[in-house]
Amino acid sequence: MSLSDADLAARLAAIAGVAHVVTDPGERAYLSRDFFYWDGAGTAALAVAPADTGQVQAIMRELAGQGREVVIRGGGMSTGRSYVPRTDQAVILDMRRLTRIREINVTDRYIIAEAGCTWQAVLDALAPHGLRPDFTIPLSGSVSTVGGAMAHHVTGGMKGILGLELVRAGGDLVRTGSWARRDFPEPYYRDYGPDLTGLFLGDCGAFAIKTAVSLHLSRPPEASAYASFAFPTMADQTAAMVELAALDFLTMRSAFDPYLTRIATDVNLAEAAQTLGAVVRAAPSRLRGAGRALKIAAVQLAPPAGWTLHLRADQLTTGAAAEGISRARKICLRTGQEIAPTMAIAMGAGRLSVRGALSRDGDRWIATNSIFPLSRAAAATAALQNFLTARQDEFAAHSVKTGCFTTTSAMHFQAEPLFWWPDQVSELALRHIDPAEAQKFRAIPENPASRAFITTIRHQLRDLFQAQGAIHVHTSKFFRYGTLLLPGTRELLREIKSVLDPEQILSPGNLGLADDAA
Repeated sequence: MSLSDADLAARLAAIAGVAHVVTDPGERAYLSRDFFYWDGAGTAALAVAPADTGQVQAIMRELAGQGREVVIRGGGMSTGRSYVPRTDQAVILDMRRLTRIREINVTDRYIIAEAGCTWQAVLDALAPHGLRPDFTIPLSGSVSTVGGAMAHHVTGGMKGILGLELVRAGGDLVRTGSWARRDFPEPYYRDYGPDLTGLFLGDCGAFAIKTAVSLHLSRPPEASAYASFAFPTMADQTAAMVELAALDFLTMRSAFDPYLTRIATDVNLAEAAQTLGAVVRAAPSRLRGAGRALKIAAVQLAPPAGWTLHLRADQLTTGAAAEGISRARKICLRTGQEIAPTMAIAMGAGRLSVRGALSRDGDRWIATNSIFPLSRAAAATAALQNFLTARQDEFAAHSVKTGCFTTTSAMHFQAEPLFWWPDQVSELALRHIDPAEAQKFRAIPENPASRAFITTIRHQLRDLFQAQGAIHVHTSKFFRYGTLLLPGTRELLREIKSVLDPEQILSPGNLGLADDAA
């Protein structure tokens, strides 16, 4: 028989402590919402924050047979409804207390970090050793967690993941890779037997709960060079990016539309200047490869208008890095012009912040990502431009500002249209910005009409991208997955889910096995 909310709360408190079981309505609502508003979303009946893997196991055993949806929440930086409950009977597993760095092995070059560690905490722990994760750190890494990235994927790929520690729905403990050895549990090698690590990456919490991860470590590049370019059209910018994808020494190929170019450093000028100054002090040799002396004290942080592209090359020597940029420059100058690499250097510094989730004036923000093969980049960006142009009057009527961020790896092209509009700022954003700004922004009223418009636009964009053959960084409840698969693949996914989670309680809907996208 299912327990009442009060009885279940008492049992969970016996495991995690009374202070770590949330029953307050306001706090439950906060924990149940991500960066967007979702019609029909539930508010969890309870939230519980375990302190370690053992408590996660005990909590899942307590929840067995209760018929409760269990959603796993990390730092909360999702935009795809992945941890937003579907019902008011849900239980949120808040992983933010699992914050131990269990081991840093300099010789074997790995770190074991618990799932609730922020990426900033991982970087801070590794700094004295001169090492960093061989992993693309999310820009939200001051708040977002290691476990969240394991569940959602990052666009830079997951190759630096050596092994996972997981708790299954019934409470059983699992480890993957060489970490799974019962006699020598050393997480230094992923490809030991079938790739069970890969099975659990990107599942948005639907297969198991990540409690810890082993990450491969590397040393930062010894020399870096930077360059930025402005193009007259998005087509010119995209064509250059596709050609640059073949230059493997480029470790950053990021591009902005004219609006995003103007506002990229406008949110917090003091923070941008501080970032640039820190880069110069920490690694002056890297700046020589940029081919110009930047006077940080008087740097102009507003770049010229245009479709801008920002590059970074990493090599063993400053000369080699500069040569890499020189090769990229030849491609970019066919249709573009070179501009000061201020933004490239600031982006290359990797400063982690969630402040960009709001405009300077507190407008709300949301993005919708898509990933294409390089061969379809031109068609995809043309379709996106046509979509946005056709709706300019509607955007103006709702005071919506639009931007677009694009990037390439050696294998794919990503387009991410961005929207800002005046609306009540979410508590999730307010808790992670400067308190003085947060207090000011709390006065911004709700704007349901514009919010509904943005909701429609997001759905239309998702469908437009998918009609063009796009995939997405993660699945979640918003981005379809299961319904787009071959029938045999979809059935395999169902079977795996049924074996790992027989009661179907872990993050239901995140695999998109039914057409339940938001």
